[in-house]
Amino acid sequence: MANELNLVIDFNNFAMRSLFTCQFMEPDVKINRFDTQKEIDVLVRKITMDICRVVRTFTPKRVIIACDAHNAWRHEIYKEIDGEDYKGNRERSDERNWDNIFSALSDLMDILKDNGFIVTYLDNTEADDIAAMWKEYSWANNNDIILVSSDMDWVQLVGMSDGNNVCACLNPIANNKGIKRFYMDEAVLNWVNEDEKPDIFFKTYNQTRKSIKNAHNADNKIQFEVIDPNMVLLNKVMAGDRGDNVPAFWDYYRNGKKQNVTELKAKHVFEALDVHNINDLIRVNESMMLKDALEKEMKHEVDVDFHDRMYRQRRLVELKSELFPKNIVDNFYKFVSENADKCTVNTAQVRMDDIVSGTKYEPKKSPEGKMNSIFDDIDSLSKYSVKLF
Repeated sequence: MANELNLVIDFNNFAMRSLFTCQFMEPDVKINRFDTQKEIDVLVRKITMDICRVVRTFTPKRVIIACDAHNAWRHEIYKEIDGEDYKGNRERSDERNWDNIFSALSDLMDILKDNGFIVTYLDNTEADDIAAMWKEYSWANNNDIILVSSDMDWVQLVGMSDGNNVCACLNPIANNKGIKRFYMDEAVLNWVNEDEKPDIFFKTYNQTRKSIKNAHNADNKIQFEVIDPNMVLLNKVMAGDRGDNVPAFWDYYRNGKKQNVTELKAKHVFEALDVHNINDLIRVNESMMLKDALEKEMKHEVDVDFHDRMYRQRRLVELKSELFPKNIVDNFYKFVSENADKCTVNTAQVRMDDIVSGTKYEPKKSPEGKMNSIFDDIDSLSKYSVKLF
């Protein structure tokens, strides 16, 4: 039986990207507040259009929308860290009408669900956790998985299973050179580049490989980038993650200035201890070799419980279900058992107009009966700036 392909899309990541690319170019208006229905309509259509385009790019068996819950379980860990708040550096600007925005996003989640997408929202659970559990489920069921997010936390999930199932991650946001990075490790890239020998029984044909190649060939801005997921995780465990306000493994003050474990210092420790993955790091930590190497690198005695600190750091950054609260994992697999086979999206032909048809976000039709674009009701396209996927 051929591998099936699951596609997981980071809903909030797509939404925030659209939020900052949808901007009315009106005189004296510096920012789009999304106070009006017109602004909200454009936002919903833009998110939907981007989701539909990436679905058509890969034509997966299942389309999974991973959503963030507002009360993520990691906040409980942060209550034990003085002066820290999980993702506390992500303040919402009062310049936008967040009530309108979140109401529209909630509507869109329901609309996508009604159109056959597997919308995965679980209490206390982040989209990162959902992506990790869908990967585990996919590999356990001989499925491939492609993740779509600009969140670098997701990149630690790329790789190839012992059974030759693959996981790759597309960042849909172009960098300053216009390049969209398609992350995979070396094993996956080698697999993608393998030549498939002709076989009248199609035994060597693989839809996932074809989808990845087609995405690359169809859009020259999508370029493969090899990354070591082990090092992504190791750096986050030891050096923390400023984007999520995750602290470093350890810090202290010297002459009134905080000294952190940086990625460079962590690199020196990894090299000294021959650490290449999280299991290596756990091993040297249990033998106290990590403590000795870290004190040597930081030039200071480390006064923390290394076992507890390692566990804390892993729970904050490692996307592995055995580190998640049991009720979250149980809820996920209950959701999967009820919804895994309910995807009815026509992945080759899905369009924004069809998804929002019959909702309050549906574009108006012209007198000729043609559906207007997402720019409906805007006097001039020159007054509106929006970047497509």
